[in-house]
Amino acid sequence: SVNGKNEGRIRICVFSPKSSFEKYRSDCFISANDTFLSIYKPSTWWKMQCARYVLEYPDWVNVIAITRDGQFVMERQYRHGAQVTCYELPCGVMEAGETPLEAAKRELLEETGYGNGAWYKLMTLSANPSTTNNLTHSFVAIGVEKISEQHLDATEDLTVHLLSEEEVRSLLRNNEMLQALMVAPLLQYFMHPVGQQEP
Repeated sequence: SVNGKNEGRIRICVFSPKSSFEKYRSDCFISANDTFLSIYKPSTWWKMQCARYVLEYPDWVNVIAITRDGQFVMERQYRHGAQVTCYELPCGVMEAGETPLEAAKRELLEETGYGNGAWYKLMTLSANPSTTNNLTHSFVAIGVEKISEQHLDATEDLTVHLLSEEEVRSLLRNNEMLQALMVAPLLQYFMHPVGQQEP
């Protein structure tokens, strides 16, 4: 319930197509608090209230890293939610006190051993602005080179792969990349290659 006595369940008021209000209960893996979001339908001035919940995460970063000879630095790792192993961009979570650029450079180096190059901010995205409070900051790094070995966290298990531009485009065409927060920056880059933006 929304009174905080029954964690894990949220009562949500839904506006139906027939201009009436219905209520239903949904099982969730979060707790509702005692705040509400009021929603008005201007044509009738009717009002409903919905339990408001937010999934809170630190900001994330990802990097389109391209070597001096035009190879894309990609990763493959298993994702338990979808139960698949797939190609991804180097990515990670911002740590306290880091700027997005600092976090992106750190994650690329830790996960792949690649660094240096010219860095550009590409875009900022939200995974779901209705329920999540964090952002994903996407960068492009042109002319990166291998400067160290991987330094993975204990929970990380990934492999590094150098792919041509055509191979990356093929992954997108064949729906072989599932993470929308990585597909979007790749599509943006292929439509509008960066080179003038400031980091």
